[in-house]
Amino acid sequence: MSMWEQAELDYMAGMKYKDIAAKYGVSINTVKSWKVRHDWDRNASTAPKKKKPKKVHTKKRTQETEQEDERQAEKREAMRALVKVDWMQEKQRLFCLYYLQTHNATSSYQRAYGCTRAAAAASGCRLLNDAKIRACIQQLKDERDAGILLRATDVVELYMRIAFADISEFVSVKDGRYSVQDLSEVDTQLIESIKPTKDGDVVVQLNDRMKALQWLSDYFELNPRDGHKVEYQRKMAELRERELLSKEDGW
Repeated sequence: MSMWEQAELDYMAGMKYKDIAAKYGVSINTVKSWKVRHDWDRNASTAPKKKKPKKVHTKKRTQETEQEDERQAEKREAMRALVKVDWMQEKQRLFCLYYLQTHNATSSYQRAYGCTRAAAAASGCRLLNDAKIRACIQQLKDERDAGILLRATDVVELYMRIAFADISEFVSVKDGRYSVQDLSEVDTQLIESIKPTKDGDVVVQLNDRMKALQWLSDYFELNPRDGHKVEYQRKMAELRERELLSKEDGW
């Protein structure tokens, strides 16, 4: 699948020009050019289509050419079917994108819907079991896996997740005992090691937060206009506030 075809999927799913441009490392004008050149239309599934005048060919088309055209038409219809937005609301689409990054239904739902963790724990699993949501996640995964090179934005997002990871997403406490959350429900990229203790508890060590923060600080100093900087500054403020509260509580 070509880059513009992947970008069309994102456009049909409701993504904005600037987000598509950032995802594929092209300019907004390039994305707009693709839209015009390849006739992207979000309302194609509901709007009546105008009949195109039949082209007059001076030579008969070969059977092989006609079959190839049919295959391309079927492929295009299949692509459009995957990204129909009549059922895919914006927050559901965000949930799919976040889940692809973290493989954590709870945190993905919380980030997409801005609700409490308790509400996200139940709703995230329920949404993940929706067949259409799973189809969207698989489609996004296929598109990601089709890319050969790791984009700079992927690296930034990984360091952001490391820097601001919350240990409560990985360890739970019950009756004074610590246990590791189901690994299928957490972002295992953030875990450096898991070790059992003699007392039957576990020690979960996340990747080095300070190194991630230093990397991000250096990166944003060199790239002050990067779109992740606002989110980075917001999370830094939250982190400093938590540290101050911990000191006041005597932790």
